[in-house]
Amino acid sequence: MTSTLKPISQYKIALADDDLLMRNVMSTILRDICFVDVITDTTKVIDYFSSSAPPDLLILDIHLSRCCGIEVCKQIRQMNKFKNLPIIFVTANIDTASENKCWQAGCDDFIFKPITPSIFRQRIVKHLLMQARLKQLDELTGSLLNDKHALRGELSWRGTS
Repeated sequence: MTSTLKPISQYKIALADDDLLMRNVMSTILRDICFVDVITDTTKVIDYFSSSAPPDLLILDIHLSRCCGIEVCKQIRQMNKFKNLPIIFVTANIDTASENKCWQAGCDDFIFKPITPSIFRQRIVKHLLMQARLKQLDELTGSLLNDKHALRGELSWRGTS
């Protein structure tokens, strides 16, 4: 059984940043490689994950209007279906304490502002590909386990186990 990775153009990224300029810059950099769903009301990031088709990756600012990106990250990590979702903080905070808080909240990477478009794009693509390979591995492993259980059942039925 072979499983192929879907093209990058079919991936969906959720982007939550309260700075209009940064949202526009990041979505412009990424829009020619994948679908970018911009969350303009950053107080509704959790609602987005409850009601929308899940994204393949989340780009999140630490400082969101009326909420904290670190707390949003923690809440998303508590949702079982998003435990492996890549979460990347894009932030102007370059101090170690802020970075440690983000790691503890469950982020997968940091990109510091001001962003360099080529590096930003490459890191996002790298995370999308890693996520796709993880899903592919999970599918193949699940398939092998199902085959193993089916074979075990067949052998047991025949009395040859």
